[in-house]
Amino acid sequence: MEVDLIIRMGFLIRDPHNHIVDHHKKQFIEHTHKKWFTVFRDQGLSKDDFDRMVKTQSSLLLFNNFLSTSTKEQISLNFACQPIATSDLVGMVFVMTIRPSILSTPLANVSDVSYFKEEEEEILFSINSIIRMDPMKQIDENNRRWQVDLTLTSDNDPDLNALTERMREETYPEKEGWDHLGNLLIKLEQFNNAEEVYDILLHRTRTDAKKALMNHMLGMVKDD
Repeated sequence: MEVDLIIRMGFLIRDPHNHIVDHHKKQFIEHTHKKWFTVFRDQGLSKDDFDRMVKTQSSLLLFNNFLSTSTKEQISLNFACQPIATSDLVGMVFVMTIRPSILSTPLANVSDVSYFKEEEEEILFSINSIIRMDPMKQIDENNRRWQVDLTLTSDNDPDLNALTERMREETYPEKEGWDHLGNLLIKLEQFNNAEEVYDILLHRTRTDAKKALMNHMLGMVKDD
């Protein structure tokens, strides 16, 4: 694992995330955007990925990247048709109705900076959006195109709260940042990777107390 690269990527991810948060605040909070709207996302899935999705219907779905969607349905339908015309992929259309008053994930209309400009009306969700997936619906006769309705989770979603609490309990909630990652890698018995993390943190730490702690953690992972 290239830990230094991951740390650098963290800064790259933070920049677009902050831009989305700023746009979200201006578009949905300061202007009190209350009108519901619907966004669409197309994707081609392999047969294995499709089968896994079938088994997880009506559950929570984590998008561990920035999620690009469009307010224009026909664009997504056109994209969904492309994979199935030339491959064995299954075309999926994700449909999500957004209620601005209960948003728990930062999102923003980025048409002004998007490659497609106004043509697509792109709505971009920040990384790690957690969404509830409804049962899938077949939208053609050949079993090659499907639609999934999605619901963005709210802060009071019971399943989300239970999942969040379980993750906190299992991943050292008292730790922060890369120190948190180091402890998690030790828990997973990824000692070489944990050593990389603490070695990098040691060289980036300025206080003597923090350096002593990093040296202590390095001693622990070397012993293991």
